[in-house]
Amino acid sequence: MKASRNFRTTLIIALGLSLLGQASTSQAATKVNPKPGSIVKATIKEKLTVGMVGFTDESGCSTYYEDGSCRYNTIEYQTTWAFSVKNASPSRSASNVRAQVVFKDVQGNVLLQAIVSVAREIKPGKLSWVASSDDHTTSKITGVASASAKIVTSTWIVPTNSIYQNPVELVSASKGFSTKCQTSLPCETTPTTSGHLTTIELTGPFTWRGVGGTAVREIIYLDANNNPLGGWSTPQISYETGSQATRNTFALTAFEIGNVVKFLYAVNN
Repeated sequence: MKASRNFRTTLIIALGLSLLGQASTSQAATKVNPKPGSIVKATIKEKLTVGMVGFTDESGCSTYYEDGSCRYNTIEYQTTWAFSVKNASPSRSASNVRAQVVFKDVQGNVLLQAIVSVAREIKPGKLSWVASSDDHTTSKITGVASASAKIVTSTWIVPTNSIYQNPVELVSASKGFSTKCQTSLPCETTPTTSGHLTTIELTGPFTWRGVGGTAVREIIYLDANNNPLGGWSTPQISYETGSQATRNTFALTAFEIGNVVKFLYAVNN
């Protein structure tokens, strides 16, 4: 009788340890494989690298005197800019990334300081871009001598299942002269060529992989060394699943025409 009780006690303890072990294994599995999109604690592997802030002064005027000088009250000060943020983590996505960008003149005075959203998600090992807004809220400056950016907030998450096309290169379909002339150069009235900004139309395919949705569009200007010279972002644009044509028109300075060799079409997702 005593041996029977000892056997039952041993069996109960063994079953208890087995169930405890299963629970521990289940909890460990949950910790190791959390749900996509779940917030996770950052480790030393979770790091964001900010690239150089490239910028170009695109200030111009819409009317000018016969001698080619701009009428002061028609000058529009504008500086386009762009920079990249790379996610160095091998397994985690960066979400809700925001950065502070600062522009200074030659004396070190701050011309503009702004907090900008970089992306909703930057997948592991991927690069995201942010550029001046085409509503000109972050570009109404001139005389920029230096610019810098730093990350101020970010959240680390398990990568979601959403898949987006990598940035694609656009091609120039046509060129023409803008009615606006650069403030740094004299404008000729006849013919209207010298000093004017050049309008270019960019076209190219873009593929959205996954369920259709909205995202901020980014057009980034790159030089021969893949350094940014500027770029523009737009408000949310709707995208359909699959390939779709893009068409974008911009006015570039003589400097940009001579130095921009690539245009990237990216989405701030």
